Order: sequence, then C-alpha cells, then structure tokens
Amino acid sequence: MITVKNNGDETLVFPDSALGLEIQNTNTGVEYGAPAAQVITELEPEQSKEIMWQDDSAGPGDYSATVHTMPSNSGIITAQVNFEITG
Repeated sequence: MITVKNNGDETLVFPDSALGLEIQNTNTGVEYGAPAAQVITELEPEQSKEIMWQDDSAGPGDYSATVHTMPSNSGIITAQVNFEITG
C-alpha cells in the first residue's frame, strides 16, 4: 500500500485514479504501473489517498515510487519515495 498526502495549500490534480503512480526498480530499471481508471482525480489540501500496488514479478530490490500532477499554474508537481522489497 502506498499513501500519497497533499501537504500543500492548493488542490492537486492527477491524471488517473492511481495518481499517475510509477514504480521503478532502481537496480534494474524495470518499470511497473498500478491499475487505474482514466479519470481526473483531485487531492484537496491535507487529504490523502491509498494506492494498492502489487506485482508478483517485482522481486527483491530497491524501488522508487513517483506520482506526478497534471500541469497547472504551479507547473507539474512530482513526489517520490524510495523503498526496498526484501526476499
């Protein structure tokens, strides 16, 4: 489970229901996505959303999870976190 929280003071707009989540194995470069409905999704200030991610082909290693907002007056906002899957 990956939780994304809007710590800012403006509403963030994302391109899909998984907030444009991209996951990458930082050792191999293999990229993974999350199932998502193609619907514009908003996160109000202080609101959070949990995204379920599971991929049986993702083995042990170091990973990064990244979300990107849609373009706005503030530009594109990106948030990233690194995590590890152990065997």
